[in-house]
Amino acid sequence: MKYTIHILLIVMAGFLFSCESLVTTVPESRLPKGIEKVVLHAYISPQDTLILVKLTASRPLLGVYNKDGVGYTVIGNDTIYFTGGIIENANVILSNSRQQYISIPYIKNEATYILDASRFPIEAGETYTIKAETPIGNVEATCTVPPGNAIIEKYKIDTTTENFFNGRSKTFHVNFDWKDIPSQANYYTMKASVTTKMLLEPTTANHNPEKTERIITYYAFWDEENRQAQYQSDISRDGTLFSTPNGNIPLNLAVIYLNDKVYMANFAGEKSTIRLEVLNTDKNYYDYHRAVRINNRQDGNPFVEPVPIPTNVKNGLGCFAATNKSILTVVF
Repeated sequence: MKYTIHILLIVMAGFLFSCESLVTTVPESRLPKGIEKVVLHAYISPQDTLILVKLTASRPLLGVYNKDGVGYTVIGNDTIYFTGGIIENANVILSNSRQQYISIPYIKNEATYILDASRFPIEAGETYTIKAETPIGNVEATCTVPPGNAIIEKYKIDTTTENFFNGRSKTFHVNFDWKDIPSQANYYTMKASVTTKMLLEPTTANHNPEKTERIITYYAFWDEENRQAQYQSDISRDGTLFSTPNGNIPLNLAVIYLNDKVYMANFAGEKSTIRLEVLNTDKNYYDYHRAVRINNRQDGNPFVEPVPIPTNVKNGLGCFAATNKSILTVVF
């Protein structure tokens, strides 16, 4: 029995030693080198007043990890990009099928390439190409704006209020319906926002006793418990009625930093402007955002197979896509 125990200890010790040697003896030169790629995000629509292009560098799987910033950021409720580093010195060109083109300048304080849409109007049914020449590589992507938009036919708006020790929190609840554009493939998503006056009250960290007012816009998040999805297609549903998930827009009591002072935001009790949007998207937009949505909902579960994130950006990552929006504004 003693000999058996000694043999087991020797085997276990040898196993542990071999495992440690695997970790400590592999030279860094033998590890695969991570390569940065250009990550491009741009979403165009005939209804938008600005054309926004975001260029960043991807974070290689292996290499030095930059702890600055966050893992991903959302721009305009559309763009999801990994912040490996902003690319500021690129040459970005947008063109259409008629060989018309324009350069999009970089706006440093926005860390984004921005163009007033009136200088290069986006048209329904037109095909656009974007090219970006950067120090780490050149990328290119193409998309076509959907020819039509789906009109919002019915909506429902409600509110709830909760009391807290330092104020009252108001939440808007929205749902709306639209009819599918018949006899063509369609992909949809939705947006909603509330723009309202908020009363900013000083906190204990702010020695200024005066209150101030600000107009603030809050955006909806979508709860899919009513079995409606945030991204929907009309496969097997051509010409039918579509509905949004449950939309919630909380007017957060979040701390707001204004002029280097700290304030708590409270609803001012006045009329609010609610903006409801249904987006008829191209397949690039639908595939990309739906895949990101599914991956984010898995919450790092190691037993769930990850969904590959598609891209239509040649030689890079990200998404260049188009939408055609129907917008309804309601004063509530």
